[in-house]
Amino acid sequence: MHPDAWDGSALVLQPGVDILHRIEPLWRQISLVNETAPPEVATTRLISLFSRAVEIALPTQAILQTAIPHCIALQLSDSDDGAWITVADLTASDGRVIPEWMAEAVVKRGMKAERLDVIEILYGTAALAGLPPVKAVQVELGVPHRTAADWIYKARAAGRLEGMSYTPGRQADG
Repeated sequence: MHPDAWDGSALVLQPGVDILHRIEPLWRQISLVNETAPPEVATTRLISLFSRAVEIALPTQAILQTAIPHCIALQLSDSDDGAWITVADLTASDGRVIPEWMAEAVVKRGMKAERLDVIEILYGTAALAGLPPVKAVQVELGVPHRTAADWIYKARAAGRLEGMSYTPGRQADG
């Protein structure tokens, strides 16, 4: 089925036992994500693990790029009653993916762990939406293209982008 033909209804998948054995460790890790962690940390970890599991179970990248941005919602507020917004809504609007104060903080020197967290959020969000991750980091953090690419390289080297990938030129809408 072409992604444009998808009506939003549930897709029934039959991945087979071999695939289920391969994704079981990821589901176990998902079940252990710490609920007491800051929302952006827990969200980043869940997006990363879920993306890796889906990548194993569904080799059909076009379906994933179309569906996932609508399936993942983020709560960008520290309050428990804060609004939830989907990745699709974030990337389709002029709104920011991360709060401005966070962007300013991670651009400063010495914010290594926090910077990796933000790069993971931005890369994952952009890749899932079919948008260029380097451009997303560049625009969101207000840094030069070269800096954005370097930070993504460092995040990947630190294992923070494992299982996440972006295919240039392939848009989320197929």
